[in-house]
Amino acid sequence: MPLIGPVIGPVVGGVIAQYTTWRWAFYSASLMDVLILVPSFFTLEETYEPVLLRTKKRHLNKQTGGQYYTVHDHLGQARSQVYSAALIRPLKLLGTQPIVQAMAIYNAFLYGLIYILYANFPALWMNVYHQRPSISGLNYLSLFVGSVFAAELCTRAIDHIQKSLSVKHGGLHLPEFRMPVMPPATIILAAGMFIYGWSAEFHTHWIIPNIGAAIFMGAAMTCAIAVNTYMIDTYGKYAASALAAISILRQIFGCVFPVFAPYIYSDLGYGWGSSILGFIALGIGLPTVVLLWRFGKALRKRSPYAVDSTT
Repeated sequence: MPLIGPVIGPVVGGVIAQYTTWRWAFYSASLMDVLILVPSFFTLEETYEPVLLRTKKRHLNKQTGGQYYTVHDHLGQARSQVYSAALIRPLKLLGTQPIVQAMAIYNAFLYGLIYILYANFPALWMNVYHQRPSISGLNYLSLFVGSVFAAELCTRAIDHIQKSLSVKHGGLHLPEFRMPVMPPATIILAAGMFIYGWSAEFHTHWIIPNIGAAIFMGAAMTCAIAVNTYMIDTYGKYAASALAAISILRQIFGCVFPVFAPYIYSDLGYGWGSSILGFIALGIGLPTVVLLWRFGKALRKRSPYAVDSTT
């Protein structure tokens, strides 16, 4: 749940801003780092196959005096060549792979919308609803609820649909089987934006914008999770590079969108500002899913990076 931190931060930050000094913004973050990272270092296990095989190889070589190798060893290649290829590959995927390009644009726009909400929340709750900083931060819990819903329920739905379609097609597994949740989730996230924007525009009870924000966040995170699983299934051992490729555009959108968000809402208001963003999400998301569902197999056959060019 990568967006839980930005949700919890403003809740704690509002209390810090109102009742303590700026120093506690750093003290509290450092304390949380210690409480989370130190136990994780001792309790979390390595799961990445190349690292596990490399560890086993070193143990066998030391134990037997032999020279064992793994399928992931880069024999005959200098380490600098391996690292440079790993650094360049995400850019190459982003520049040459239509699947990566389509999903990068879609995913980046989703995260841009999410960060618009993050950046705009303080202005809405303090300037429009006239809440104190310590109270306004609590509204971020609606985004937390949406994120938890996506992480705990929608991920299971994605897996269940994938398994059902695989059984229906005689055990065949296609990356497209991860996508059926995306069209309804895209429509729902746009509806969440409409509820959030127009309820804020007419200054309704504070719970209504929060409901819209929670609906949007849950649907947006569902789409983002589906994108990630689709990319992993499509690119296999190059999945890390594919995810890095889409994260490049995602970080750019996440940086730029909050910059122009205040101008959108000041010029168009919350209602039309959010509605336009919702319509754009529909215009990007629905065609992307339909086109990849229809042409994904053909694109994979043409890709040297896809897991299996024959499926």
